[in-house]
Amino acid sequence: MVQPDLSFYQSFLRAHGIKYILGARPMPMSSLKQPVKKPVAAQPPVQPEVSLQPTDPPKPTFNTDIPAALLPYKRPAYSLWSYYELSLDIEQGFTNSRGALLNNIIKSLGWPQKDYTFWPLSSLEQEKQFSDRAIFFKGLSLIKPAYVFIFGAPAYNILFKNKDFSYGVHTLDEHVVVALPDLNSLLPDNRILKGLTWNILKQFSSQRY
Repeated sequence: MVQPDLSFYQSFLRAHGIKYILGARPMPMSSLKQPVKKPVAAQPPVQPEVSLQPTDPPKPTFNTDIPAALLPYKRPAYSLWSYYELSLDIEQGFTNSRGALLNNIIKSLGWPQKDYTFWPLSSLEQEKQFSDRAIFFKGLSLIKPAYVFIFGAPAYNILFKNKDFSYGVHTLDEHVVVALPDLNSLLPDNRILKGLTWNILKQFSSQRY
C-alpha cells in the first residue's frame, strides 16, 4: 500500500488558507514560545520634601496676644527652634537662604514635622525687629518642648543677658537650651561651623524622648 505524501497535503492546505484539518487540534498557546520579560531595575525611594511651614491650617483661637502668623506653630513638639531673624523669615515664608539651610538641616536629620516647631524671640513692627522675651516665653509655655535650639549670639543674649555666648547645652529655669552657631555664619558654605552644628544636633533624637 502506497503511503500518502503528507507533506504534499500540508503544502496544499496551507496554500488555500486552511490551517488544520477537521478533527485535528490546533497547537496549544502554552507550547508557543513566550517573550521573556526583562526585570525592571528597582528605583531608589524618593525622599519626602521637608516643609518648614506647618501643613495643618491654623485653628481659630481667641488668644489675641499671639500674632496670627504664629498660630500654625503653636503646637506641642519635641524641640523648639529659634533665632533672631525668625519673625521676619516666618513673615516671608522662609524664602531666603536661611530657610533653605534650615530645610537641609532638618531633612538630613530625618525628623518628622511633629518633632520640631519654630517660635521667635523677637517681634516685627513695620518690618523692623526688636527683642520680645514675652512672646517667646508665651510660646515656650504652650509648646512645652524637651529642647530649645537657639542659633546665634543675638538670640542667645535675649535669653541669657548676663552670660557670654558659648556653644552647647545651657539651662534656663527648667528648660534645656542648646546654643548653636548663627545661621548667617553658616552661609554660604562654612564647612567648619556646619560640621559643628551637625555634630551637636545629631546627638538629639525624639525617639529617646
